[in-house]
Formats: sequence, C-alpha cells, structure tokens
Amino acid sequence: MGLFVDIPKPSPWPRPKPDETERIQKLMSYAQERDPIGDKIHTIFACAFFVTVPFNIPAASIAFSVLVFYWLIRLPSTYRTLSLLTTNTIVIYLLLWFCWLSLSLLWSNNIDNGLDHLRSSRMMFLPILLWPIMHNWKKLVISALVGVAILNALQISDFLISVFQKKPIERTSGFIGGHPPNAGLWSSFSFIVLSSWIFTIQNKRKAIFISLILLAVSALFGSVLAGGRGNFVGLFVAVPVLVFCILKNSNTSPKKLVILLCGFAAIVSTVWLVPPARKLTQVRTEQALEGYRKYIEQDDPRTSTGIRLAWWSSSVRAFKNHPIRGVGLGGFPNWTVVDDGLDGYVKRWPGFSKRVLLEPSHPHSMYFSTLAEGGLVGIGILIAVFICLCVASVYIGSSLSFGPIMLPLVLLWFIAGSFEIFQHHGQTLAMLGLLASIASITKSNVRLGE
Repeated sequence: MGLFVDIPKPSPWPRPKPDETERIQKLMSYAQERDPIGDKIHTIFACAFFVTVPFNIPAASIAFSVLVFYWLIRLPSTYRTLSLLTTNTIVIYLLLWFCWLSLSLLWSNNIDNGLDHLRSSRMMFLPILLWPIMHNWKKLVISALVGVAILNALQISDFLISVFQKKPIERTSGFIGGHPPNAGLWSSFSFIVLSSWIFTIQNKRKAIFISLILLAVSALFGSVLAGGRGNFVGLFVAVPVLVFCILKNSNTSPKKLVILLCGFAAIVSTVWLVPPARKLTQVRTEQALEGYRKYIEQDDPRTSTGIRLAWWSSSVRAFKNHPIRGVGLGGFPNWTVVDDGLDGYVKRWPGFSKRVLLEPSHPHSMYFSTLAEGGLVGIGILIAVFICLCVASVYIGSSLSFGPIMLPLVLLWFIAGSFEIFQHHGQTLAMLGLLASIASITKSNVRLGE
C-alpha cells in the first residue's frame, strides 16, 4: 500500500448531476482518503502561501511555485476530485478571463508590460490548485489572517517609529507590504473576517474573544495606515452589508443587534481616537476632494486624484477606438502617447506629462484598465465573475461559517478595485482566488464541515 490507501475509485464521468450528492461527496473526498499524507502536505504548502501572500516578498512567489509543483505531483490522486470543477461557472469564467488576457497580447503594442501583468494572473488558477484540500478551507483563511497580523504589527511599528521620532505621518505598508493600498486590502479583509467571528462564533473563551478584538482593531488600524482610499470606500459599503448578513444568517434579538452595532462603533472609535491615524485619514480624504475640484474646475491633473481622472478619460477614449477587443494587455502606456485627448496637458505641463502623465503602466482602476485593454469582451468577463461570486455568496448563506463574510468581501474587492489595479497584482488577486475557491464549494454542491 505504501503512502496510498487502497479504496474504490469513483468514476468522474459522466459528470454527477446536482442531486447526486452521495456521488459528489465520494469524488470530493477521494483524494483525501486515497492520499492522506499528501493531503496534509498539500495543505501545509497552501497555508504557507497564504501566510506570505499579504506581503510583497519573494517568499510568496516561491510558496506559490511549490504549491503548483506539488499539485502536479498529486494529480493522479486528485483528478477525480478536480472533475467536479468542469461545470463550475466561477472557475470557467476565471479561466476565460486568463485566456482573454493571454490572447490580447497578440494585438498589444507593449508585450513586456503585458507579460508583467499576465504573470500576476496566475492567481486565477488558485481555485483549481486548492480544490482537493478545500475541506481545510478554514486553515487557509486562518493562515491569511496570521500573515495579515504580522503585516499589521509591522505597520504599527513603522507608525510608532514615526511618532516617537516626530516625523510626518505617512501611509505605510509595514516595510515589506509593497504598494500600501494592496496591504490595506488584506487588512480590510482581516477586519471583516475577524469582526464577523467576534459576533458569530459561539462559546468563545475570554482569551480568544479578547484576541479577536485586538486583531480586528489592529487590522482596521492597518487599513487606515495603508491610506488606500479605495479600501475606505469598500469598507464603507462592506461593513453595513456584513451587519445585514450576520443578522440574516442568525436569529438575532434586538439586544444582540444593539450590541453588534455598538461593537462596530467601538472598534472604529478606537482607531479614530488615535490622533495621527485620524489626521492621516482626514488628509487623504481632503487630498482626494481637492484633486477632484482642481480637475473639474481647472482641468488640472497634477494631483493623485486628477491624474487618475485623466487616465480614466483616456481609457474611455481607448475603448471607443477599440470597443470589442481593446488595445491589448499592457497596451495602455503606448495608448496614452497617441491619445489626442491628453495633448492639452502635454502642452501646458510638458515636464509633468513626460514624468507622470504619459506611459503609465496602467490607469489605476481595474475597470478602466479592463475597458481599455480588454474591450467589451474583457469587461463582460469581469462582470460575469463578479455576478457569479455574488450569487454564490447568497447561496453560501449559513451553510458555512464563512457565509456572512463572503458577500462583504466580494464587494470590498470589487469596489476597492475601482481605484486600484488589483487584477494585475498577485498580492491582491490571490484574495479573489481564495474567495472564488470558497464560493466554488457551494457551486459544486459539495457539503463541507463548518
């Protein structure tokens, strides 16, 4: 027998019908029962990846490569389990998205930039890589939370160093978190998950309860310190949705409702009462409003907000010129050079235009980037992924303890992505891959433990 257990081999074909729950469960559990040691190793590699992915460090890429390599080794034991994904719409649309991005390189005039973006898109394969071990989905989520906790500790350390040295308080990703809004997205993810667990997990020990509160506060603090305004908007929408989902998925009395709302208010107030953090939030908000005013009233793009609005307008013009297929993955920098709509800025501010306005890697928006480089086909696939995840979030409901959290996290990712380029960063796209993996559980009619 060796490392493998000799058990009956369930036939993956024809594909089980949705009501054949017993056959579905046998296929899902086959890899785990056939190769229990391999299942544990597979889980360890996946957990190592999710601990490191909130950081922008080589360890995450190495962990992902190891995960892919081991997935290939286990394929003889897991292909029957993987057969359940052949009709999973979430996985299908993610693969279509990757294929369209790859295909669009054929008409892109900036292959190097396109390949750089495509490399991050490997995270779209996470649902396939994780599928054989999704019975351990909680361990994957907890691993991500551990990584975020370390990230938040580094952010707070950087913040305290600036306070004690009386330096200006600037946004931080904690030395190794990469682009601050990316680190802020993972902090927001952690805040939503931990907040839900504070109010939904039953029979908590006092130490666990206090730990969850402290971690939630540090996660929100980390999101504030990252200074990602897109994450602020995402949280502004996601938190009320989270409250609604918690209430919907549990029999909550008016007393518990008051406690729930007061709890959120207390967590937010704890962060808001820290003067430097409050000032950082106020400054970032005022900068956004001032930049918007200058762009609208003076047609001046020389602010972080104004430059985005100029790039977004350019993206729309790229779409109008190439409505079906876009300019191709990575083609936006070259498009800005030939975009007549930017000529006025080039004449008024030639130095600024050369340094900042022209040839950016992307337009700092997932939707405008997809519209410009992927056209109607690309934006259609992106919307399809969003709809599928929202539908799956509703179906998850109370079937998993992740149920109340799923929809808020989906909204967070897609709303915050309006102001960032999450699909071209493996650090942030990995979150979508994790959410898609969990959502695929119910889409394939698989029953897993709480």
